[in-house]
Amino acid sequence: RRAVSHATRNYGQNFFTRLTGLKPPTPWPSDVSVAFADSPDLMAPDVSRGLLKRFQRRLAADKYNELAEEVNTGHCVLRENADGVVERVVFLVAFRIEDRAHGTTLTQLGFLGEDGRLRRSSRLELPGTKRSRDEPTDEARARVLSNLSILAKYIQVESFEEVVWLENSAKYDVSTQYRRAEHHATLLTDMRSLDKAMQVAAHVAKPRKCFTKKNSANASFISKTALFHSTSKSFKKLDVLDLQQDIPMAYVIPKHEGREVVFYGWLSDKTR
Repeated sequence: RRAVSHATRNYGQNFFTRLTGLKPPTPWPSDVSVAFADSPDLMAPDVSRGLLKRFQRRLAADKYNELAEEVNTGHCVLRENADGVVERVVFLVAFRIEDRAHGTTLTQLGFLGEDGRLRRSSRLELPGTKRSRDEPTDEARARVLSNLSILAKYIQVESFEEVVWLENSAKYDVSTQYRRAEHHATLLTDMRSLDKAMQVAAHVAKPRKCFTKKNSANASFISKTALFHSTSKSFKKLDVLDLQQDIPMAYVIPKHEGREVVFYGWLSDKTR
């Protein structure tokens, strides 16, 4: 009885938080729909911790510990589906920013990590982030916009939709449901003006020059494009402006969180 009482109280508190925390462009709640109020958002953390035990023998120790960390921090939820299979649920917030004049979409191409290595994204991704189960969506949305730097001033958010899909996690080999809060936005200026603003911003902001680029980082970053055709010269320190001029077709934006640099480019359906 106590367990049922705890679960019910937790469910009600989470529903109240979701209901009162909705802000545009998220749709207002109605009698039939409340955004971010499905069962994975509302269930008690104890449910996930209980289901986690089923992976103790299935996963290697290091992977199990990583999954346990995700569960304990709320960065994923575990639930049992109708077939009795435990699924992992991950919450995402993303922006689909379109330049309608050219039919292109802003896409994350890869990033430069804290270790100084250039990494290609495993897939072409929209600008976005993971959110924890208890993190309000508007806070995660603000975090994404903050990471876009000055570019965020040149877009207008027009609509919102939740995109849900199921696939096997490459990291854990666990069936995973991804729930992405996708915000549709358009570019408010022409591409030439935006490119100029991005270059000026790099001059003015004087980004941190603490990113080390190792000589081993080369054109293998984006193997099928000429993005890094001129990266043969060595950088002891990464200057964002120099790199931006070196790679004119990509935006180079330092993350506010941590010490990474993210590369973005405008891609069409043909260039993806």
